[in-house]
Amino acid sequence: MKNQIKTIEELNQKINNNQIDVSPSMKEEIKSIMHYTLTIGKNLSKHEDLMNSHLNNIDQYKQDLLQNKISGSNLDKQMMDICNKHNHVDKVKRGIAFEMCNVQDSFDKILQMADTNHIEFSDRLVAEYQIKNQFTFSSFISE
Repeated sequence: MKNQIKTIEELNQKINNNQIDVSPSMKEEIKSIMHYTLTIGKNLSKHEDLMNSHLNNIDQYKQDLLQNKISGSNLDKQMMDICNKHNHVDKVKRGIAFEMCNVQDSFDKILQMADTNHIEFSDRLVAEYQIKNQFTFSSFISE
């Protein structure tokens, strides 16, 4: 009889409680998903904060420029600060895309191992990782 699994967290818990016996490679893939999911959440929050700060800096730069509060070397310095912050936002965004790709890859491996480990995933879980994550991933890297 197959174990019906609704979430990766549920699967992880059942494995940790020795309710389901799975291969060591499947355990590693689940750990990978758990790790990257946590990291993605933290980095999405970080990305949002950085983006808000970046947009506020741009708005302040525009206001200062229109009010003639900056000129010459200060103009260059503020523009360089904005460029540096933009680069930092892009680095975080690329990191998130990398992590999402790893989650997708690990989930695909888990799906392939599911039959031999007597596990059946709910349609909702499969859709969440294959469709929702893929949509999020593709929309995130195309920004």
